Amino acid sequence: MKRTLIFHPLNDAAPDSGLVVTCLPSTIGRGSDCDVRIERERISRHHARLARMDEQLLLEDLGSTNGTFVNRERIATPTPVSAGDLVHFADHGYRLLASAAKRQPDNAANRAGHTVPDQTVVGFTEGPTGFPVQAPQFYELLNDELIEPLGCPIRDGNGRLVAVRLIARSGHEQLEAGHDELQRLASQLGEESRLNELMRQQSLAAADQALLDEPLLLLGVHPVELEDADMLLDSLARLASHHRRLALGCEIAAPPGEDLTFKHLSRRLDRLGIPLAITVAGSGEADHYRAFSSVADYLVIDDAGTDSPLNEALAALGKDCRLIVAGVDDAARHEALKSIGGLLLTGAAIGPPEPLDRLL
Repeated sequence: MKRTLIFHPLNDAAPDSGLVVTCLPSTIGRGSDCDVRIERERISRHHARLARMDEQLLLEDLGSTNGTFVNRERIATPTPVSAGDLVHFADHGYRLLASAAKRQPDNAANRAGHTVPDQTVVGFTEGPTGFPVQAPQFYELLNDELIEPLGCPIRDGNGRLVAVRLIARSGHEQLEAGHDELQRLASQLGEESRLNELMRQQSLAAADQALLDEPLLLLGVHPVELEDADMLLDSLARLASHHRRLALGCEIAAPPGEDLTFKHLSRRLDRLGIPLAITVAGSGEADHYRAFSSVADYLVIDDAGTDSPLNEALAALGKDCRLIVAGVDDAARHEALKSIGGLLLTGAAIGPPEPLDRLL
């Protein structure tokens, strides 16, 4: 008897697609030179490597396009795995099993991944709880750039279009998802940076084509992207250089408390001529807003329907920072806010998200 590792499929539509690993280390992927082959879409040529180190089984992603996941978490470093763990290569899911299988001839067919219908030892499920069932469509959206840029108008009290929040919805025919749903899927799959970079590129291309060169265009930046601020800033610099006639800004949601990262980011964005808008969750305390207004060009708060957080935010504003009130959905509330000088407003009462060529 020979000890083997079995990747048992989680999809009951493919009971014969399990994989067997009989030697370590093993390279897993679509390439003909891989020890374990997965000839499926979204699998990279050299996708992952399974190895043993100090009696520990480690799974490593080899820079694959669509990721390797252990127990629903995308891995970036060699990660310990053991029998019972859920493993996904892109969106193809397996449960890792250890088994004493029949001795196999040591030939090429058995060194590569193959089907093992007689080794079905656990029940099937539709997919692991918490792993997005729409992951295949989401990766197709990313790979094929299937998004539709939209703009949320930001107007002053006189109705003048001052800025546009750039968002997007799915353009994939099998994935109906608005901006918030796309962001949720990206967070579940560890693809926040990739999604937001795609949105920025596609949105600015559409804005250029729509001749949207007067209002400030606020590009969304996910807080995760601040983990590699140099890469983010290099990307923004390239976009600014490529779209010279457009007025670019970037909008980032603030973490709790003051973050020194924003001071550094603000200085570098200023050198690029890109204003910074920071979205701050309302606390009703002036100090909470003051920490960010000191480094931001725009402070973004959600309308709470009352004047208390708004008054605190106004009191905290630095002389060079303007306030954007988001989520203004009620017409009566819109009229009340218009009477407060200097505010910029966005929400359903100001105008719904629209394709960029319809905003002017």
